[in-house]
Amino acid sequence: RGGGGGGRGFDNRPRPTECNVQTNHTRLEILNPHETNFDWQFYRVTIRGAKFVEKNDETTGEPVKREDGSVLKELVPSDMRVMEDERKKRRFFNGPLAWRIMKKLVADQRSKDAQFVLDYDGAELAVGPSNKSIPEDGARYEVSVKRDCEEDDPDADRIKNRRFFVTLAKTHTIPFSTVKGAIQGMHTDAAMKQQLETAINLLLNSTSMHSGMIKLASKLIFPLDRQEELCPPPQWGGRGQGGIPDTSNRTKFLLQGLSQKVLFSDDGGRQGAALILTDTICEWADKEYDNGGRDFRRIPLLDPRGGRPCSIAGVDVGDLRRTIQDGGLRKKIENEIFKLRLNVLYEIPINAEREEAMRARGVSENDIRSRRRRILKDKELHEDRNADSSVRGQKIVWEPETYWWDKKEGVKTTVPQYFKERYGIVLKYPNAPLVYLGRDGWFPIEFVFQHFKKTREANSTDMVQKVLTHYDRISGTKLIADVTAKRDTLSHKMNAAKALEMYNLRIGTEAMQFRTNILSQPQIKFGRTTKAAKNGSFDLRDISFESPATLPSFAVVDFTGGRNGVCDTYVNRLLKRCAYHAIEIPTAVKNIRSNAVTEVYRGSIDRAIDDALEVVENAVYRARDVYINDSTGVFNRYNTWFKTQCVDKDGLILECIALPPLVKDGKAGLLIYYDDDDKDNNIPYDYKYSHCINTTNGTKNARLMAKISETETLIDLHNLRYHNDRFQASRKLEGWVDVHLSSYIFKCEDETQLDINSVEFTYKHPEEAFKVEVPTLLLVFLPSDKKALYDEVKSVTNLCGGFQTQAAVVSTFEKQRNPDQFCSNLAIKMNAKLSKRCDMARSWEIDLVWIREHLTLVIGIGSASGLGNSSETVVSASTLLDSYGIRMTHSCFIQSKSSGISDHIMEDILEESWHDYSFDNGGNMPMRVLIYREGLSDGNFSQADNEINCIRRVLKRLKEVNKMDVDIPLTYILCQTQHNVRMVPADSCDGVKGNVYSGTVLDHSIMQMGTKMAGLSIDKLAQSNIQGKKMQMFSAVDDSSDDFLLTAQGGLKGTSKPVYYRVRLNENKVWGPIGATPLTKRDLQDCTYQMCFAYGSATKATREIPVIKYAKKLSNQVLSELKYLREGGRMFDGEIYNLRSTSDLEEKSYFVEVTDSNNNVIRRSPNIVKMPFTNHLAA
Repeated sequence: RGGGGGGRGFDNRPRPTECNVQTNHTRLEILNPHETNFDWQFYRVTIRGAKFVEKNDETTGEPVKREDGSVLKELVPSDMRVMEDERKKRRFFNGPLAWRIMKKLVADQRSKDAQFVLDYDGAELAVGPSNKSIPEDGARYEVSVKRDCEEDDPDADRIKNRRFFVTLAKTHTIPFSTVKGAIQGMHTDAAMKQQLETAINLLLNSTSMHSGMIKLASKLIFPLDRQEELCPPPQWGGRGQGGIPDTSNRTKFLLQGLSQKVLFSDDGGRQGAALILTDTICEWADKEYDNGGRDFRRIPLLDPRGGRPCSIAGVDVGDLRRTIQDGGLRKKIENEIFKLRLNVLYEIPINAEREEAMRARGVSENDIRSRRRRILKDKELHEDRNADSSVRGQKIVWEPETYWWDKKEGVKTTVPQYFKERYGIVLKYPNAPLVYLGRDGWFPIEFVFQHFKKTREANSTDMVQKVLTHYDRISGTKLIADVTAKRDTLSHKMNAAKALEMYNLRIGTEAMQFRTNILSQPQIKFGRTTKAAKNGSFDLRDISFESPATLPSFAVVDFTGGRNGVCDTYVNRLLKRCAYHAIEIPTAVKNIRSNAVTEVYRGSIDRAIDDALEVVENAVYRARDVYINDSTGVFNRYNTWFKTQCVDKDGLILECIALPPLVKDGKAGLLIYYDDDDKDNNIPYDYKYSHCINTTNGTKNARLMAKISETETLIDLHNLRYHNDRFQASRKLEGWVDVHLSSYIFKCEDETQLDINSVEFTYKHPEEAFKVEVPTLLLVFLPSDKKALYDEVKSVTNLCGGFQTQAAVVSTFEKQRNPDQFCSNLAIKMNAKLSKRCDMARSWEIDLVWIREHLTLVIGIGSASGLGNSSETVVSASTLLDSYGIRMTHSCFIQSKSSGISDHIMEDILEESWHDYSFDNGGNMPMRVLIYREGLSDGNFSQADNEINCIRRVLKRLKEVNKMDVDIPLTYILCQTQHNVRMVPADSCDGVKGNVYSGTVLDHSIMQMGTKMAGLSIDKLAQSNIQGKKMQMFSAVDDSSDDFLLTAQGGLKGTSKPVYYRVRLNENKVWGPIGATPLTKRDLQDCTYQMCFAYGSATKATREIPVIKYAKKLSNQVLSELKYLREGGRMFDGEIYNLRSTSDLEEKSYFVEVTDSNNNVIRRSPNIVKMPFTNHLAA
């Protein structure tokens, strides 16, 4: 019958409390425990350019000459401009050229001394073992390498060499006995541990690359000749030989690699063994040659399919016999070329007599052809900045005849003419574009080819699907087997193990196994029933929401063009499912035909993104006309009114009723909620009256009221509703009761009553003076699942419109076998988005352990930064408003680009979260704080400490401002989602469908050392005197690790990846309010897991806790909108939204400024997403 929700193929086996898991860790071992009498010697690497200069006599200063009279030259160091800028210097050392130089240095020295050992990995640091041949202190080496390609590149013979000087200066040594002790679990101080991690990770990467691994950006991938053997075997769903996945146009392929790093584990506060964490990776790369590199068919930018040019850089262009004129097409081509690294290749004819002479000397045909080739490698698109260029400022010349230069005075030469006159080459496509490659100049695009590099923006549907397919093939327990096989290939087939043996180290071969706990799942409480989760999931069958929301108004945008009435069918079915789950929809609203509030977009799909703002505005105007002006007459027909919310000029949120426009001026009015009996009423007295009545004795203030037949008494219209085809009145002790409406009456300020039809009146509060919430929700029907249009609609409605949206894709709706289930899943999202402070709507409740016992402020902080040269970071925070985990409030700020959060942003987050929490909890202040922070890696602990200290200062100030006689304990947790730890069942009985159970937690043996911050925010004197006050001490300071890995989601496909929770500070474990309990490791695990069931948009446990999931989602939504706020702003409903910044502070401060059409400032807000009516934003 279609219950709605769930259907995940539950496993009915009893849920265990423990299980065995395998991880992708192996032990780092000492090869020969008795060989310890040597050191690891470290060097600082300096690389300088080299150039030939005339050699001068040291005495006379005159040039030294050879016997034949020619001047003798010598090679001397030269400065490299890249070393003058620290950022460029780091990029150089991390880049391919520095690695080629060091690799060639080692190869040159090993050709002289087979015992020479030196390892290097993209920094100014190298290491070698003292029991082998290693460089002397200050040793300088001359190295000659190919600047733009590897030594074994097929084009290497046509690429010039460049010389460099490498100097190695000794810095420090680490005795191998110290290395051995650390690896075997003996105590090692934090500084030494960090040095050893750096050194061992250097060795892992260096030995891998010396063994033939390729560095693709920052990842190490296997060489191309190894890729096919790494494809999963047939029994795993692999394609066997020739199975390297590629794109449909065969210009990019998916390559596999391996990442390895060392960690020193924390086992119950003690240093554990050194472990190697190994993970399989895959990366999309731009092909340089077709067919995986086995033959050398290059990938051209210009693809003449069937003899006729069809595409440039994958963009279809049609016929290139004419120049490309379409501006949009030009921009698309330029964007695609900009993502690529480029090679240039063309062949010039050699004089026939010279070729014959070469053959006579025995030169092969391949060598002769090679000498015809002109090649440039690894170039990129640049802007022509030559002052005298005819196309200055351009990267691509679309009409080749517009670029010319004076070959000789008065004679202009174009690129096609140059190649014809200089080399006798006639271009096949003289009207095709030219591209500028920096100092190398302009080239016809038919000479340009793709270079091998990591693909930028590998996010097409095809590419994402093939990555998912790859990981599906090696999912679950097969993942550990795949990692083991790849590690064996690297270690033994490629001989990386032998390179590591030089340092007396080896990597274990067996994946590690551990016994883990499985946490208890929470009970999910709905309105009429309680549901038990099954492996992290529950369903919506036969349930009413715990606290249903109200849908006062809605509008619809149909981007599908209204085809076949599918949108109307979807909207009607969705509203029925909302009512099924007890979301309240007023009767009058139910009877508004959906097409009356639907804006149908009938333009081109390609133009939909550009037109989205106008379409949404039109939908809003339609909705206002229907709900406020009652243009369909539905409210008049039912003799009722439209109830909603509004914001006045002072920012006060008010409940209101829309009064239809008057005939004489066509303006609508508002009747504001006002309660004389409410002693805490903070609503201005002026809102008590709704009308100005014209009488013979002058003008009176009056309020519109309803007279009830049963009692002949007057009741306020806010206490009257038309529900299920009958009127109901709200009574304090009885709730909503059925009544009969007699009439509408004016109650004047002098207590007299007047019939509304007997007097003339005007509205005291015109609707145009307020911001009225119409529509409450915008339903968006999309033509496809492409993200660009979705993001555009979200940004317009969330940032500018200030109202919620619920999107659905037409194809997804049409293919549903059970549309009711689909609509039920949307209903829970709508219930979350419609939640207001007045109704506290939530679909279900979870009684969160530890959080429920005391007023606890829980905040999740996430961030998003733009790529490349983007200068901003968006920081968002989501705050729990109650102990049930569903209802949240959000804030969003912008700062200069950084992984850390600036002090003033952190202060704003804490203050807004504190205010929203206390306001929602009746003015009660939180007594303890729990913060989850996403986006910081192991190397950013110092930034985490800065944030903790800032939070402490804010909490101290809030304590003083609110006159709280307590010290507020803080728990600060890093949530690391981007890590390489994999955790799978050790056996089929230890999991479900190849994945561990939802709630599997691992908190020992492989936790990294050094997470916990030293020092609490309460001093020793306060600790000794705190007993008997409002706070209590639980225990002495505990330095043991509280870190844990949690797999919250119940995965049915792929490999469930845990979240790594790194507990940097846990003061709630040491002290807290009277009546509270300590936040132990187990309680922290339980409440974190239970929060994962409180994502108001899904009937399952999410991988990340919702406060983090929402914060990240919000940050990415705002980030996608910044370019529009920067570039002239957004105009919506007569208001213009611009992103502004000020440098008044030490650091830039950003805010959104809203102005009218005359550039008058309406408001400014550093909180980018302050929505006046609802708490949820990113649902």
